[in-house]
Amino acid sequence: MPQLEVDIDSPWGGFVHARFEELWQHEQATLTLDQYWSTAVTLRHGDSDVVEVRVPYVSVDDQHYIDCQALRLTRPLTVRAHLPLRTRGSSADVFALVEPAEDDRAPAASVRRVFDQKYGRGSGDRIILRLAPDRPTT
Repeated sequence: MPQLEVDIDSPWGGFVHARFEELWQHEQATLTLDQYWSTAVTLRHGDSDVVEVRVPYVSVDDQHYIDCQALRLTRPLTVRAHLPLRTRGSSADVFALVEPAEDDRAPAASVRRVFDQKYGRGSGDRIILRLAPDRPTT
């Protein structure tokens, strides 16, 4: 790949520097390590928000998956997810939690491999659920 050496004080260098700063500051251009490592979800029961927690997540084939191991779910809940803005398919606000199925775009085994790549090989205790867009109740 060609590389150019440009004086930062030149018009071209000033343009490149200004454009870099503009992109670096844009909310969709970068993710903080915290945003990359976990995402905030608000557990909901019916129409009520119960508690907000940060959970590990991955995105595979425009589907979003969270590790619910720490949540100790005892009843069906929906979640309000606060996915990173640059994540494709992150426009839905309220999601149902569903188990990945083999006929999903990304099979469960593939999703587990992505979790292992991002977070290290788990002890097998992960509870991976897919965020399925749900109609918010009004």
